[in-house]
This record gives sequence, structure tokens and C-alpha cells, in this order.
Amino acid sequence: MEAIVVGRYEAGDSELTITDLGGKAACQGDRAEGTYRYELGGNKLNLTKVDDPCQKRSAILDGTTFQASGSGG
Repeated sequence: MEAIVVGRYEAGDSELTITDLGGKAACQGDRAEGTYRYELGGNKLNLTKVDDPCQKRSAILDGTTFQASGSGG
């Protein structure tokens, strides 16, 4: 089974940088890196695009809220 996207991320105080490294849906070249502002609250993570030239990735991540599942403890 081939990975859809393989990448790495770096998180700062309130920004997350995502870099695609490979995979069948990875953004390449000057579109490989995108930056998002993140907010953590309770068990939720909200992402807002700061700069991302990859339309595929930004369509999925911009404005998305992720919620933790399970009891968390």
C-alpha cells in the first residue's frame, strides 16, 4: 500500500509548517511547503492557512477543526 502523502511538520508558538516529502498526492517543488496558524482548545485543534501554494492541501486543511477521540487519559 502506497502512502498518499509522506511529510514532516514543525510547530512554533502558533504556526505549523508542513512539508510534503513524497507520496502519490504530495505537493512538489515550490508547492511542497505550507504554513498554518493553529489554535488548541480543550480537545480541538483548529487550522487556518497563512500561506500555502498547494491547493490540494489547503482545500483539506484551511478552516479545519480536528477533535481528539477517546478519553485522552
